[in-house]
Amino acid sequence: MVGVKVLVVHFRVGRTDGVSLEIANWKEILEREDMEVKLAGGPYSVEADWVVPHLENQLDAAGFLVDEEAFGGWKNLSEDEWVKKFEERQGKLEAEFEEMLEKMKPDRLIVSNIWSVGENLAAAGALARVVEKTGVKTVAVHHDFWWENDRYEGSSGKRVRDELGKYFPPVFPNLGHCLFNSIARKELARRKGVVAEVLYDSLDFEVEPGRKKEECWGLMRAAGVRPGDSVVLQATRIVRRKNIELAMDVIAGIQKSIKNVVLVISGYAEKRDEEYERQLMKYAKKLGIRVARVNGVVAKGEEPGACSLMDVYPFADLVTYPSVYEGFGNQFLEAVFTKKPVVVFEYPVFKEDIAPLGFNVISMGDAVSYDNDGLAKVPEEVLNRVVSEAGEVLKDKNRCREMTERNFAIGKANFSYKNTLDVWKRVLAAS
Repeated sequence: MVGVKVLVVHFRVGRTDGVSLEIANWKEILEREDMEVKLAGGPYSVEADWVVPHLENQLDAAGFLVDEEAFGGWKNLSEDEWVKKFEERQGKLEAEFEEMLEKMKPDRLIVSNIWSVGENLAAAGALARVVEKTGVKTVAVHHDFWWENDRYEGSSGKRVRDELGKYFPPVFPNLGHCLFNSIARKELARRKGVVAEVLYDSLDFEVEPGRKKEECWGLMRAAGVRPGDSVVLQATRIVRRKNIELAMDVIAGIQKSIKNVVLVISGYAEKRDEEYERQLMKYAKKLGIRVARVNGVVAKGEEPGACSLMDVYPFADLVTYPSVYEGFGNQFLEAVFTKKPVVVFEYPVFKEDIAPLGFNVISMGDAVSYDNDGLAKVPEEVLNRVVSEAGEVLKDKNRCREMTERNFAIGKANFSYKNTLDVWKRVLAAS
C-alpha cells in the first residue's frame, strides 16, 4: 500500500499514556511500508498534524461538564439542559471533523478509542456521521469499551443510552474493527455481531531500547532520583484502576532490607483522578517511602536532554504493574522489552492473553479488596511473598538476567512490529 495516506485520530497524541505510545508505534510501522501517516488529536496533544479543538474534554470545562453529567444521574443540569449543551458540542465537533477530513484528505482513517471508551460522548456520534457521510474507508481500534468501566454503568438518561447504543461502536459498511484482546473480541461479537481483528500492543524488538542512562540523568535528578538509588518504576498515568498504592506497599516491604529505594511514577494524573493523586502522596508519606515524579514531562527529539518514556526504563531495577484492569498491557510489554523484572497483578486480560505464553513474573495474584479509603489491598500472605521475591530478584543479578532474557524472547516472538504489521495489512486492505 505504498503512498496510501493514513490519518490516525485519538483524543490526544504524542503524550506518555499507553494509547499515545502505541499510536506512535503504528505510525512507525506503517511508514516503514512507505505509507504517509498523519496524527490528529485534541489540543492537549503534542506535535499533532491536525488539532481538533473540542476533542479534549478533560481540560475543557464545558466538555467536562457534559461528560460528567452523562453518567451517575443529573447533578448540575436538567436532562433538557444537558441535551441542549450536548447537541451544541456535538455540532461543533461534527464541523471540526468535516474540516479535518477535507484538509487532510486521507485514503484511510484509523479511529482510536473514540467509539469505545465512553469518554467525550459527543465526539463519537459527530465523527461517525462524518465518516458515514464522506465514505472514507475507516478502521476503528478499541482499547477499552464503556461497558468494561464502572464509571459508565449508570447512564443519566435516554439520550445517553441512545448514543451509547448507536455509536459505541457504530456499525456500517466502510468501517472495520480492531481490538486489543480476545475477551473484548468475544463481547463485541455478542453485543454488535461484529467480527474484529485482535491487534495486540507491539514494540520493535530489533532495536536497542532507550538512550544511554547518562543522557537522561538530568530528567531523573530533577524528579528526585539520586545516584545509588534502587529504582522501582511505575510507568503509567495516575489513574485509580492502576492501583499504584500496591506498588507503594511492595516498596515499604522491600526497603526494610534494601536501602535507598525510590518509586518513580512517570505519568501524570487525569483531572478526574486528582483526588486519587493526593491520596497516593499522603499514603506514601504514611508508609515512609520516597516518591519521584516525572509527571509525563518527557520530550521528543534529538536535542540534548530530550528524553522519552522509554529512556526512563534503563534507570529501573524493578517495574510494578498492579492494575486491576488493562485493555492489554503496554507498560508490561515495555518492561519485557527493556529486560526489567516486573511485578504484576493478574488482571483478566493478562490471565487470558499474556500469562499462557509463559512469561516469568512476580505475581500479585488476582484477588484484591479495598479499604475504607478506597485503596487496594492484596492478601497479606501474597504481599509478603511478593516483597520476598522482589527483594531476591533485586539482589540476585543472575536470577534477574535469566528471568528477563526469557521474557524478552517470548515478547519478541509474539509482540514484535512484524506481528502488528501483518494485522494492519489485512485490515487496511479490507476496509
